[in-house]
Amino acid sequence: MTVPSPQDNNTPPEEQVPPVLIHPPVLVAACVTMAALLQWRWPLADATAVLPRVPLAVIGAVCIGLGGYLVVRAILTMHRAGTNVPTFKPATALVTHDVFARTRNPIYLGLVLGLLGVAIAWPSIWLVMFTLPIPLILNVAVIPQEERYMSAKFGADYTAYRERTPCWF
Repeated sequence: MTVPSPQDNNTPPEEQVPPVLIHPPVLVAACVTMAALLQWRWPLADATAVLPRVPLAVIGAVCIGLGGYLVVRAILTMHRAGTNVPTFKPATALVTHDVFARTRNPIYLGLVLGLLGVAIAWPSIWLVMFTLPIPLILNVAVIPQEERYMSAKFGADYTAYRERTPCWF
């Protein structure tokens, strides 16, 4: 499926938004909801049947903490730069410092890491199964559209940023 670039419509440039196929928080909420419903309807044995609970809880807590840190740090950095965070609002500034100097998608990385931490700490095999494809879904349904939008909006500055900064790590 081809998604039009932000320049393919009659919306003024300052009001254009990335034409993402799904907003990442909706994707995460859907994964958690589906995993909970499936666990309720068709319970799977949790990983504690094989692995000790305490190490899983510690590993999960570390992932949740790191993921939360990345998300909060990225949101604060975007707010300080004066740009919008949600994908359904236009970008008003190109943020390339702080956590954005290490990864172009610190919020997505943090969401995936945090969700994986919840899946490990819970421990829910259903949630692990729903979490693992999230990076692939983001790479297909969100990131390319955002990158086309950012390229059209910020031109050479975004191209240079994209060349020097990894998408995930």
